Amino acid sequence: MLLNGQRNNQRANEVLGDDYRQFCDDLLKELPHYTLSQKMMINIGFVCLSFAILSSIMLLLSIGEWYLNYHIIPLYIPVSISLLLVMGFTAIISIMITKTALKNSFQMRNKKMKLKILIGVILYNTLIIIICLLWNDITITLPTISWGITTIILFITSRSIFTKYPS
Repeated sequence: MLLNGQRNNQRANEVLGDDYRQFCDDLLKELPHYTLSQKMMINIGFVCLSFAILSSIMLLLSIGEWYLNYHIIPLYIPVSISLLLVMGFTAIISIMITKTALKNSFQMRNKKMKLKILIGVILYNTLIIIICLLWNDITITLPTISWGITTIILFITSRSIFTKYPS
């Protein structure tokens, strides 16, 4: 809008009006406001997308490892419970950190905000260490095709949620 005004040799106050704050407030009022259930669906979409990305990386690495070591593509992939838990917590914590950083990007110089982020990172790493120590020996075997289909379903689910609720 301002660039068009500049091309037409208009000043900013001619394009935006005399009160630019009111103009910005009016723009913000025009943005769509989501209900709590819609916000929850968007968060579920982010979690599904994160799981799908992590799952596809893990699947490709597992298949690659089996192929390089044994020269076969496995029908079943052994997965430890700790790895699945770490994957889940990583997806959820990544979303929380991203949302916190986006909401508080102007407050990052604030010492309280830095302390909150530092405490969050320390708690996350502690949780990951505890999970790996407690559940590292428990392993389940998953069919490779089921893992791939689940990953595709997660991608499709997140895509349909983001199509319904664009941000």
